[in-house]
Amino acid sequence: RGIYDSFAAKLADAVRALRVGNGTEPGVQQGPLIHMRAMDKVQQHLDDAVRQGARVLVGGKPHALSAQGGAFFEPTVVVDAKPGMLVAHEETFGPLAALIPFDTEDEAVAAANDTEFGLAAYFYTRDLGRAWRVSDALESGMVGVN
Repeated sequence: RGIYDSFAAKLADAVRALRVGNGTEPGVQQGPLIHMRAMDKVQQHLDDAVRQGARVLVGGKPHALSAQGGAFFEPTVVVDAKPGMLVAHEETFGPLAALIPFDTEDEAVAAANDTEFGLAAYFYTRDLGRAWRVSDALESGMVGVN
């Protein structure tokens, strides 16, 4: 939790800088979602998170390009998400990053394992012992460590 606010601010800054547009155009970093139902799902996950106490740092609504007929949603970061939220239990398949704070390694692993899917898990550490310990504890089909 010691780096949570700093990390959230840096991520929000990076997300604000993303260029949204037609994915075939040079320099575009985020294209449209596959269809309007995907937009609805992103909005549903976002609304659920906010209703349960999460806060939007950046994004949080359909992108202005949606008015031109595309399924564009602003790249979004929410903070203070909780493991019980839809965004933590279902795959959003959209530009929504929900940050869940934790105090201990065990708490982080418990939150990561609190899903019925567990197809893949990724985490970052410089501590080789932690990499092995957490990889072993994660209930996932695949674990990536950076």
